[in-house]
Amino acid sequence: MLSELGHECSALGVARMYSSIASTLIIDDVDANLKSEIEALGMRCVVTNTIMSELKISAALAQTALASLKIK
Repeated sequence: MLSELGHECSALGVARMYSSIASTLIIDDVDANLKSEIEALGMRCVVTNTIMSELKISAALAQTALASLKIK
């Protein structure tokens, strides 16, 4: 769908679309090589397993997402 709309179909493409409205992007381990390019857009990039294939992984992703929030 992203490519049909003229966007790059990758975590970096998503980062480019949302960099003006999001300060943090969580990406999967397989895209870890894109972290520095995403951070160069001014976003904080968190790399973790995002494939929720079992409850333990889903819970870890939720914890990572919550921890990435800068709530004071």
